[in-house]
This record gives sequence, structure tokens and C-alpha cells, in this order.
Amino acid sequence: MDRPNIDWIIEGLIPRPGMIELMGPPKIGKSFLALDVAVKVARGEDFLGHRTHQNKVMYFQLDTSERVMRDRGVALRESGYDTKAPLLGLVHPGDTMRPVNILQAAGRDYFRKALLLHDPALVVLDTLRECHQEDENDSTEMKIAMDTLEDLFQGCALLMVHHTSKLPPEVTQPNPILASRGSSYITGKVDAYWLLYNNKLSIT
Repeated sequence: MDRPNIDWIIEGLIPRPGMIELMGPPKIGKSFLALDVAVKVARGEDFLGHRTHQNKVMYFQLDTSERVMRDRGVALRESGYDTKAPLLGLVHPGDTMRPVNILQAAGRDYFRKALLLHDPALVVLDTLRECHQEDENDSTEMKIAMDTLEDLFQGCALLMVHHTSKLPPEVTQPNPILASRGSSYITGKVDAYWLLYNNKLSIT
């Protein structure tokens, strides 16, 4: 069937509108990967061999300090990575709300103001845990949080960075649905999930 209301941000990988979960253990490179997606889309460059449609991108960094983000930017530039991307927007540190909760009016207004100013096609939310205060293991509470996200970023493609549960070291290729931290409602809600594990990216 034709899908006239769906556009591709990255062909075959990120639809608009759509919700993508990028998961992985702590400190494995999820934020670097999410930032690479954001830069590639903002620059209109292919990502993993897939055609990208150049668009405005808004990156919400919610769990990393300004100092760490600056250090990451310096490290990327020193490695030869071109970080110039005029269509990529980030909230100024002085305007960043922490903590932010999408289930409170002030939290929703914070995101709406940024969206209104930048009008992005792709939103990166880094991380999902930092935008709400609900119990991740409770499917009812996560339904409320995910429905709120869907309404808040309506019309956008949403890439959400999320953590996996603690995985045993002997597990070499975990099942993404079982590996995702919290209620299975999260993986059930999204259009696709990306698992970054053991230096490999699996996309379902």
C-alpha cells in the first residue's frame, strides 16, 4: 500500500514521522553514534550507505554535562571528523532545563519552545530516561510517557537513546527486545530499534 504521509529522513532506516530506539550498555558510544546520525542528516550525507535527506535536526543532550560535550566536540575535531553542520541545533547550556519532565507542563513547554525556534525534521533525545520520572518497568506508566513523547514530537522523526539492562558478559548477541531496559512497551511502541553492542550495530 502507498504511504503518502511518510517521508524518509534516512532511506530505509528513519521514517518521518517515526520513533527509533537506539540502545546499548553505558559508555559504548551511543551518544557518538546518535550525534553522527544528527550531523549526517544536517549535512545531507549518507549514513551507513543509506541515502540521507538533508533536514534540520534538534539534539537534546539531557544526561551529559556541558564540559563533557565540549570535550567530545574537541576530540571529534582533532580526530578529523567534520563537525560543521549549520542545520543542527542544540540548546544553549544557559537555557538547558535540568531536570526536565515531559509529564509536567514546564517540561513540555521547554521542548515546544525549542521545536518552535528550530522546526526540526529529526529530534535526537539523549537519553529517554532523563526526560521523565516514571517507573521504566511499569508498562502503564511507560505508555503515558511514550504517548506524551509521540504527541510532543508529532510530525518529527524521533531518535531516542536508551540503555540496555545489565547483560551477562557471556552474551555475545543479545535479543534487543529482551535487552532493552524497562518495560517491553518501549520496544513495542517504536518503529525500529537499534542495538549497539560489542562494537556492532544491529537494526531491526
